[in-house]
Amino acid sequence: MGRHQGQSIVTLPSARELIGQLGLDRCDDLFSGRHQAAFQACVAQGVENLMRHGTFAAWWSAVERLAITPQSLELDRDAPKSTLSASVDHTGALEQLGPWKKGPFELGPHHLDAEWRSDLKWRRLTEHLGSVSDETILDVGTGNGYLLLRARGAGARRALGIEPSAQYVMQHLALSRFFPSLPVAMAPVTCDDFVMDCRTFDTVLSLGVLYHRKSPIHHIEQLRSFARPGGRVVVETIVVEGPAGYSLMPQGRYANMRNVWFLPSKATLTSWFSKLGLLDIQCGEAVPTTPREQRSTAWSGPISLVDALDAKDPTLTVEGHPAPQRLIISARVPT
Repeated sequence: MGRHQGQSIVTLPSARELIGQLGLDRCDDLFSGRHQAAFQACVAQGVENLMRHGTFAAWWSAVERLAITPQSLELDRDAPKSTLSASVDHTGALEQLGPWKKGPFELGPHHLDAEWRSDLKWRRLTEHLGSVSDETILDVGTGNGYLLLRARGAGARRALGIEPSAQYVMQHLALSRFFPSLPVAMAPVTCDDFVMDCRTFDTVLSLGVLYHRKSPIHHIEQLRSFARPGGRVVVETIVVEGPAGYSLMPQGRYANMRNVWFLPSKATLTSWFSKLGLLDIQCGEAVPTTPREQRSTAWSGPISLVDALDAKDPTLTVEGHPAPQRLIISARVPT
């Protein structure tokens, strides 16, 4: 199948080829019976939706220009590194897939410095969780898959991300050219479309997603249904000061974000986990988000955190709400 892109014809992949390039053909063994069938069905629908996206051909053209041969890979570092056999400038293709929100990466000669220093989040996550060696990881809302690479670098046996953003998925496809043949995969689906009650993963991550959900308790319930008995559910979210039972529900935007629904207090967040029967609840301390972690770069575009904070009082957002503070909470699923 081909499609005109500028003056050239782009040869588009088949759905089957795309499923293979996303690593999803190697994930069937994570599921069994009806759950395996449900996984295959949701993946097929997600890939079909991705290929229908109006910008798919342009993004695919950029991915296809990344004809590279990695010489060595280093995943267990702040910026996962792919050393190439030849130093070729891929700036144009990578920029076409931007803006890049999650990183950093060392891609041959390119230091891809994204808006978010996701290495700082990964560091907080591993300090909270400890080892993920030999685990199966599900990352809900994985973005371009930075944390999938870090999980593999830390010894995870398998890492699967689910991500509804077509642009993030295409960025992951580009990254897979630099980091090939890994037990890492990405499904272009929403959490709601994923395999409910599959109860298969050792650790289920949801980082920076909860406040975008209209029903945060239902979201935690979904995460629990993805984890095996005795497995872990891990959430990172924005919290505010307040007593048990208190949540801020912004009317309008929060820190320039449109779709923010509930920002609970630490006590409220803990009570949600407890209410759902999760055990061994561990709640970290709230960490303010600063321009050290989220800032504008040449790869991300001009707008970032500083534009979302009050210019005179950075403890407030531009709307007058408390500025973002994020914490990590984890718990075990009963056996």
